[in-house]
Amino acid sequence: MDLREQDEQLFLPNLGGVRNVLTLIVVGELLAILLVLADTWGVDFMHQLSMKSLFVQWTVLGSAGAIVALRTVLQNSSVTMIACVSYAVIILVTLITSELSFQLLYAVKVAEEAHLMFLGKNVAIAAIVAVIALRYLYLQHQVHRRLIAESRARVQALQSRIRPHFLFNSMNTIAALVRSQPDVAEQTIEDLADLFRMSLSGSDKKHTLGQELEMAKRYLRIEQLRLGERMEMKWDIAEAPLGALIPPVILQPLLENAVYHGIEPRVNGGTVQFSARLKESEVVILVVNSMPDESEKKNTRKGHQIAIKNIRERLELSYNPPGKLVMREDGSYFSVEVRIPYQRIKR
Repeated sequence: MDLREQDEQLFLPNLGGVRNVLTLIVVGELLAILLVLADTWGVDFMHQLSMKSLFVQWTVLGSAGAIVALRTVLQNSSVTMIACVSYAVIILVTLITSELSFQLLYAVKVAEEAHLMFLGKNVAIAAIVAVIALRYLYLQHQVHRRLIAESRARVQALQSRIRPHFLFNSMNTIAALVRSQPDVAEQTIEDLADLFRMSLSGSDKKHTLGQELEMAKRYLRIEQLRLGERMEMKWDIAEAPLGALIPPVILQPLLENAVYHGIEPRVNGGTVQFSARLKESEVVILVVNSMPDESEKKNTRKGHQIAIKNIRERLELSYNPPGKLVMREDGSYFSVEVRIPYQRIKR
């Protein structure tokens, strides 16, 4: 089981992330305000708020830090064990911070009964809040896992789907080349077999940009044999981060749409431009294709953008913050830009 699969099994999020820490601080402050409003309202409101805010933030961030430290230990544990350990950690941290706060502020002035009441009150509040928080995180995790499962099913459906027209056209092209150019026909069969192999693999593990580019070029070689001079392909990949990790079957659907909806309907064909580069912390992929003119659009096959929607959803689920897909149409050209957070294989 790799790290990503372990994270999916563990319903506790990575509370050490910047966004999650900020969320905890905000939630802790809201809790402190609620406690002050329920306990007192008067001239000492701001003093009480500052003291309770400090106490709550100690407790919240201390509990989060302890849970983060235990994540690697809990990754292979059952949901019940994870919940029980996390609950016990929150109660223990609350007890420790409560005792420290009492010793710093009230130990000299308050009797033992008040001491126990102070500890008991804080632990009781922490116990209730912890149950609500853990239940919320578990339900959120279940929803997220269900979305991932649905996305993977759609990924596999996309990977196993090869348009019938592409398959039939490819076979016709191969048949026409068998006698006149047997070497080219053999290479085309190998390209088609590799495309099928990847499409039917069923794996959703990320590939490198270089691997995806190789498969995209195999697809375009087949289309080039069929369309000939009607399709001009321009590559701008000199500065492409070939080692960057991207979701599988991302490039071929983009290029397939460019050929199917942009080049094929044009009487004189057109141009497909592909570029990839690393910009700051993102891999930017751009596919631009010629568009049919007004008279040619009448016979253009309208798609349902299933592949585009699928890619966009996969980008949203695969990355945090999510990747982006932006489509633009500028008269005679149509472009799709994909931005993916830069990742590479860890050595």
